[in-house]
Amino acid sequence: MFEGKQYSLYNRVAVRDGAYWLDLTDKKCRAVKITASGWEIVDEPPILFTRYSHQAPQVEPLHDGDFDKLNAFMSITTDAGKLLIKTWLVSCLVPNIPHPIPVFYGPQGSGKTNFARMLRRLIDPSSVETLSLPREHNELVQTLAHHYVAMFDNVDTLQPWQSDILCRACTGEGFSKRQLFTDDDDIIYSFRRCVGLNGINIAATRADLLDRAILTGLERISSEHRREEDELEAAFVAAKPHILGGILDTFSRAIVLFPSVELHSKPRMADFARWGCAITKALGRKAEDFQQAYDSNIEEQNAEVLTGHPVAAAVMAFMEKTEEWTGRPAELLTRLVEVADKEQIDVKAKLWPKGPQSLSRRLNEVKPNLGAVGIIITTGEHDGVRRAIRLYRENTVNTVIPSAVVRDNDLGTDGMLTVFDDTENTVKVSLASKSLQDNVPDDTDGIDGIIPPPMPDGDLRSVRI
Repeated sequence: MFEGKQYSLYNRVAVRDGAYWLDLTDKKCRAVKITASGWEIVDEPPILFTRYSHQAPQVEPLHDGDFDKLNAFMSITTDAGKLLIKTWLVSCLVPNIPHPIPVFYGPQGSGKTNFARMLRRLIDPSSVETLSLPREHNELVQTLAHHYVAMFDNVDTLQPWQSDILCRACTGEGFSKRQLFTDDDDIIYSFRRCVGLNGINIAATRADLLDRAILTGLERISSEHRREEDELEAAFVAAKPHILGGILDTFSRAIVLFPSVELHSKPRMADFARWGCAITKALGRKAEDFQQAYDSNIEEQNAEVLTGHPVAAAVMAFMEKTEEWTGRPAELLTRLVEVADKEQIDVKAKLWPKGPQSLSRRLNEVKPNLGAVGIIITTGEHDGVRRAIRLYRENTVNTVIPSAVVRDNDLGTDGMLTVFDDTENTVKVSLASKSLQDNVPDDTDGIDGIIPPPMPDGDLRSVRI
């Protein structure tokens, strides 16, 4: 009890000594071992997996599988959306990184629930394939602890504490609760989970949760393409061994490619982004395909925050004809209330500040999102007497000026362009931006550490405007 060797217990997936493991949860206690050289089913794995009563046995995968068979069960219309879901699904086999949260939304009849069930069954099959969102803190923590892939079904809205727990669960923060029948002992939960949400509307509304989300819209399935439940189930059961084999084949190839992938710029969920590039290349596609899909998702996240957060919407309307404004929080709140009245923004919403003292907190929630559209907020300034808030517009650099002077020695070690303005402030710009991609041959990956070749007027590195 006190001096013996300690073993870690794993839920469904594990990594040890460079090998990744997937628990088949069958009576023989077998597991799949995945390495850079391939994958195999091991009868006596050196990993201890914890088993919960809801967990179901995994189907035995087939070698030389076919990942593309999953496409027949997707009602996602865009190639980018399909690619993001596929990379997310394969990345679920990596247990030690933060995973983004796919948020499926669409009208009735778009197959949201069935699709969530299928994705879960490919990694973490369970007798409870989709979950209802618990209304109590400890219950939600325990649910996440017991389900490696937790798909919450028909989620309409999230309470702030629910949103916070989901954020912490996907990035790997710890939780604690008092142990039963004790006064002072704690039970500590420490885990990372693959979480998904679905609903008619986008359930994730808070900026911190949206920042971790993959927003995926599903279209209503037409009558000519709709299938009966029994027919759909039979088709998926037949395809599942092939799909799972394809997932394992892809992951094995991604393990080989992963060490060579270097991101010039690291977005939020950078570990997933790096694995996403490796997985995309393992699928036989270019890393830029993933980058462009992920960048588009980030833009959609940002747009959702700016339209869904009442303070962000009011600030954007306020700054439409204003280059700079400085004043006290009470003055700004008065201005924003006036704008909200004109723009029909709901000032009774939960996210609307009840007074000047809470305005700064609400502005901090959306500061990065407003910054992405060129509206900069500083809240720590003083007007000489009292604390002041400053809002100003900043011109964002999205394209390269043709007449710019090009230098070779301003490429930072982080692989980012350094762009100087007249005040000697700098803005970092990704080498993989579209303006550079237009000048790079089609066979060059701009995201995985390969520097674009010299251009006619010199090797583009820095731009002085």
